[in-house]
Amino acid sequence: MFYKKLLLAFLNLFLLFSIGACMYAPTVSKIKYTVVPNDPLKARIYTLDNGLKVYLSVFKDEPRIQTAIAVRAGAKNDPPDTTGLAHYLEHLLFKGTDQIGTVNYQEENKYLEQITALYEQRFHEKDPERRRQIYAQIDATSQKASQYAIANEYDKMITTMGGRNTNAYTSMDQTVYVTNIPANRIATWLKIETERFRNPVLRLFHTELEVVYEEKNRSLDNDRRKIHKALNAGLFPRHPYGNTVLGRVEHLKNPSINNIYSFFKTWYVPANMAICLSGDFNPDRIIKLIDATFGQMPVKTVPKIDFPYKKIEQPVFKTIYGPDAESVTIGFRLGAETKDRDLLSMVDMVLMNGTAGLIDLELNQKQKVRRAYTYPQFRNDYSIFTMGAGPRQGQSPEEVRALLLAQIEKVKSGLFPDWLPAAIVENLKLDRIKRFENNRKRIDNMINAFIKNIPWKQKVERLDRLSQITKNEIIAFARKSFGNNYTVINKLAGQDPQVIKIKKPAITPVQINNKTSSSFFKNILKDKPSSLEPVFLNFSKDIEHFSIGEQIPVIGLSNNHNDYFKLSYVYDAGTNFNPHLQMALHYLKYLGTPQYRPAEIQQKFFQLACKFSTLVTPKETSLILTGLKSNLEPAVKLLESLLRDAVSDDQVLARLKIDLQKNRADAKLSKSTILWKAMQSYGVYGQISPFTNVLSSTELNSISGYALLKLVKKMAGWQHRILYYGPDPKSLPTILHTRAERLLPVQNTKVFKQLPTKSATVYLVEYDMQQVEILLLCKKELFNPKNVAIRNLFNKYYGGSMGSIVFQTMRESQALAYSVYAAYTTPKSMDQSHFVLAYIGTQADKLMQSLDSMLAMLNTMTESKLLLETSREAVIKGIQSQRITRASILKRFEYLRKLGLSDDTRRDIYNQVPQLTMEDIKKFHLDHISNNPYTIMILGNPHKIDPDILKKYGPVRRLTLKELFGY
Repeated sequence: MFYKKLLLAFLNLFLLFSIGACMYAPTVSKIKYTVVPNDPLKARIYTLDNGLKVYLSVFKDEPRIQTAIAVRAGAKNDPPDTTGLAHYLEHLLFKGTDQIGTVNYQEENKYLEQITALYEQRFHEKDPERRRQIYAQIDATSQKASQYAIANEYDKMITTMGGRNTNAYTSMDQTVYVTNIPANRIATWLKIETERFRNPVLRLFHTELEVVYEEKNRSLDNDRRKIHKALNAGLFPRHPYGNTVLGRVEHLKNPSINNIYSFFKTWYVPANMAICLSGDFNPDRIIKLIDATFGQMPVKTVPKIDFPYKKIEQPVFKTIYGPDAESVTIGFRLGAETKDRDLLSMVDMVLMNGTAGLIDLELNQKQKVRRAYTYPQFRNDYSIFTMGAGPRQGQSPEEVRALLLAQIEKVKSGLFPDWLPAAIVENLKLDRIKRFENNRKRIDNMINAFIKNIPWKQKVERLDRLSQITKNEIIAFARKSFGNNYTVINKLAGQDPQVIKIKKPAITPVQINNKTSSSFFKNILKDKPSSLEPVFLNFSKDIEHFSIGEQIPVIGLSNNHNDYFKLSYVYDAGTNFNPHLQMALHYLKYLGTPQYRPAEIQQKFFQLACKFSTLVTPKETSLILTGLKSNLEPAVKLLESLLRDAVSDDQVLARLKIDLQKNRADAKLSKSTILWKAMQSYGVYGQISPFTNVLSSTELNSISGYALLKLVKKMAGWQHRILYYGPDPKSLPTILHTRAERLLPVQNTKVFKQLPTKSATVYLVEYDMQQVEILLLCKKELFNPKNVAIRNLFNKYYGGSMGSIVFQTMRESQALAYSVYAAYTTPKSMDQSHFVLAYIGTQADKLMQSLDSMLAMLNTMTESKLLLETSREAVIKGIQSQRITRASILKRFEYLRKLGLSDDTRRDIYNQVPQLTMEDIKKFHLDHISNNPYTIMILGNPHKIDPDILKKYGPVRRLTLKELFGY
């Protein structure tokens, strides 16, 4: 009987595993967890006694841990009279507690209580003059409180222990706090985070509010954000999803600190929070640490909220205006059930998967619209399916809308290949391989499961479920889900008649106390973690060097983890060699061969789960193929047949020329392109630059398809090298092309010299917006490998993080900018120079104050021994725990090769930084940063900028877009 019972128990246990049920397993720490068979993350999911969820996944690629603390509360949970509150709280949770960020909380709190009371008075006050008076009291009291505050101490602690990429984000359903830490600092991190969420203190409130004002103003200047705002308002007229994460202007102007505290106490409770970790750790040890810290938070219930449902009976049409290029955006509102999400994912990929979807082939490949796209959003209460495109020259928004909606009708009619659903799943499997090599993307999967209340078993089995979905199910779902339940946003180019701006309040700069630290921070510094030794690259061992034939060198790196490969043909010739190259390779994407039509080539790549792309820079051209090694040979043959046998198509070329002309015109409407490409290039090179080295309109219109394909086919005879990351690099000679004849050398024939910065000059470029974007540039010495250590330390100390001098002064103390930084840059190649580069994103009415502040910091050395120690520790500990692995080794090898280097420069940084002193920082600042003339590039609306203000910084010149773009 005993043996029968034992056998029965064993069979039951075997049955549970065989049917894929979640298993409960005791750990050494006796805290139970669930696991799911065949989980590629091998995640453990715990629920602690107080309700806190914990997701742990071990991934030992490097001795670091990606962390996330997720809260299931976002803009949807904002009180109706204080929208934007969840996002504002996210900002304020970096300000510290009664232990962090203060030198004397008892004294500080006297003023903080007064500030809270004053804000509450102002919240209820209607008289404008009385509100102004109360704000003046807030400003004055804030100065008194700030003498006890230590700005950004949380960030300094994380930075000191080697943390990086510290940030947070808020969306409709969630607020998430992330950072990446060395594996040996997990106990310290938990100590800091437990204190951070224990009882936050909302100090430095009015300067941070001004930062949020700035963020809101930037969103009001951003056409893409305006589109999404209008789309959400149309889809959700009676649901909080129709609001914005940043909140309404009138609410931001009138905050309530009491409401923010109430929000925190209501939603930031264990049963509504999760800790997600992926990296190098022992889960049994980690869960005990979490249980001893976050696990001791008191139990609290989570309120339930219900929102009204309103069915969309008819399409909603809206038109918005702005300076960016015109576009059409369509959003459908759908359900949020798991089956609906799965089917919507399949519909999305049937329509567009980047290669072989209906929109890929019917709209983009056939050039019927410009840059069509689709994507689904899965929120807790609803799903949204968005599709959009830009009109071609002369095309109306109505025509674009009709073409987009017609593709959905094709799905409803089943007008897509029978093989496509299965191929979609295979490509998603490849995508999952790549995503799960990244700790940040691994925890994103965990965060998504927690926020949306998705059982982990459902997450793990998603691809299996998708593989079971039939073509008929996709058709039926499309017919059921896509009707009149959509909103259309026509974005037209023009002046926005409804521009709103939050005016700059009168703020007196507050103290930032960057030369002292709290007792809590001092105790953190006493933590003595186990040591980590750095691991540096040894390219002679890490990389395989061989050749194909006699002339084609191969730089190979073995992928011993999975079947993924990345293959690149790299030519040291770019647009500086021939400005036709970019157009030629762009043209190639639309062509077929005698064997396959254009659409068939794209479908063949997709069926092989492989992708072909090109990258053309001024100095280099790369042909890139990625996919599964098992399909490498047929994918290479397909690629080389396209390169060798592509058939010209005059109609395709004619449409391409029209689209390229339209793209050029649209580039002049894009704020980011104007600032970060055109203006920055002008500041570095002047009017003649690699950026302006483009085909003239006459050259563009006169080029023939024959000439473009001749150029593509000539590339096969050019000297090039092959970069390969994948399984078994030595197998390449039997797969890849070989050439017996001599390959011709190529080199970039045009040389563009970076101009010396001889005198201060101000360039103003007109753009219709409330903000101003400012770049300051000064050319320095040619690339100097000997300053790598001091350069890294100086950038960390002075302008490269939230704890840096520039950020603390301009954002934390003076509230002069939402985004600001300064750095001594590293060139991309050995023939280029270092530059001093500073950036300010602010309001037009702060231009003079922000420029004065930045120039003062660039010219005057600010000393903080504490910040220097913090920065030094950050550099050292970051290198100790950094591991450059997998395909990143090849990327690093290429980066250093272009700088004329063959050794891992991190070794020099690691060895030299401990010996660097404040005197070294001061000398570097004196030699390279201070007393420089600066080229000042300003993008903004000239009608909002006083020209007399600009003259104090140097001669002012208005630049035209033609001067910037070269056409």
